[in-house]
Amino acid sequence: MKWWGFLIIILLILDLQSKLQALSNKIYNNHEEKQKSKKFSKSLILDEYIGKKVSIEIDNDDINNSYLFSGSTPGSPVGEIIDYDNVWIAFKYYDKSKKKYINQYFRRRDIISINEYSKE
Repeated sequence: MKWWGFLIIILLILDLQSKLQALSNKIYNNHEEKQKSKKFSKSLILDEYIGKKVSIEIDNDDINNSYLFSGSTPGSPVGEIIDYDNVWIAFKYYDKSKKKYINQYFRRRDIISINEYSKE
């Protein structure tokens, strides 16, 4: 009689393991689909801003001049997005104090917002 009980317990554990594996695969596939859709939507948004005058707001204190792009300063630099890839964005703006154009690279994950500049 003890052997029957032991066999039933093993079968229940195997059944539970297969159900957990199926659930894990479903969650993993759903996560991958969400990541693909986020990457696709971000690339479309950035395509709209290339070559236009924009200001960028970031959230990363490790960047030397992050105070310029914090959004709390009214004179945040206005420039244009030159290029981008999956990780980085190249931003070009004119620095009045140095009197020259500066190319700044930002990680996409650090960008909070991109605001289009209008001369109204």
